[in-house]
Amino acid sequence: SIMVIVPRKSVHFYQVTSLSMVLDFLSETTAVRKIAVVGSISDFSGDLSDKYKQFARLILQYADVVVFVGPNAHRALRARKDKDDLALQGFLTLKEASLFLQKILRPGDLVLLKGSNKSDHLQRLILDHYKPIQCWREYCGFEHFCDSCSYLYRDDSAADLDSGIQTESEIQSAEVVSKKEGEAIPVIVGLGNPGAEYKNTPHNIGYFVLDSLAANHGAVWQEMDEGQICSIQLAGKPVSLFKAAAYMNETGPKLQHYLVKTGCSPEQCIIVHDDTDIEFGKIYVKSDGGDAGHRGVQSCLVALGTDQVKRLRLGVGLPGKTGSAKRRVLTNFSREERQQLTQIVEDAVVILGKTLSAFNSI
Repeated sequence: SIMVIVPRKSVHFYQVTSLSMVLDFLSETTAVRKIAVVGSISDFSGDLSDKYKQFARLILQYADVVVFVGPNAHRALRARKDKDDLALQGFLTLKEASLFLQKILRPGDLVLLKGSNKSDHLQRLILDHYKPIQCWREYCGFEHFCDSCSYLYRDDSAADLDSGIQTESEIQSAEVVSKKEGEAIPVIVGLGNPGAEYKNTPHNIGYFVLDSLAANHGAVWQEMDEGQICSIQLAGKPVSLFKAAAYMNETGPKLQHYLVKTGCSPEQCIIVHDDTDIEFGKIYVKSDGGDAGHRGVQSCLVALGTDQVKRLRLGVGLPGKTGSAKRRVLTNFSREERQQLTQIVEDAVVILGKTLSAFNSI
């Protein structure tokens, strides 16, 4: 079906709910300029590496400007002819996409939206064009359309939870802390999977670093609804360590909820995770950008609504070895690798300390 939005300011909006209709609709419709906005595509399955790029090339044949939104936007951008190809745009968050559209839309434009309402809520692009909205959550858990949501124009919508709405006291507490954002304690987030069967696997090296930090500082883990937390002093600074009460690929909503409670901004987080593209033992810092195919990182960036989150990438790749990356990260470390983990943690702690010092300017 197609949802036709009555145009205002001479800009016509259409929301298409079926991928099969996108190309037909664009090819048969006439307009001064055609702009397509594409969010999550549930029609795709399996390896998405090339599917978004191929679809981007296809839809560019029928639209003047194509905008991809969400965690797969970077895949679509690979279809660009060169870095100056402005016909194809990609944004991690919907708010960024809305700001872009506000700058380029002009009378006579036709805007076609294609996404999944449950995960994208692209309708907000239309509503924001009429009247500035307040809710830009990338994950809210609601399945209804945004125009019927009471949080659309409320400035406290950022306090919504992934599993529902916070109590009034929780929202007030979050507001008090957020007003003292300059005093918020940075958070180091370790990615991993709960359960003894995953404890000694490369996928849990983020957990391993945090567990080692806690043990070396005599800290005790405390249980919260969002996960396990503890506090330590690192490089002379107070720091919170956080492990989500969720499997790695579902970490984001738990992390987002925890940050709302503590008043810590995403820019004051450091995510510690495994990376099969990096040789075992090597460590790199990434300040921003896409998830590079790591679904745990993807979950965090989507839930937080920004890619401005620092990451400590711990190499677990094995040079010369081929095979499934999934099998590698879920197979226990070898005896030789376990012997090297102590040194890896020491190196990671030094780098974390240096990264934390950069937060003074935030």
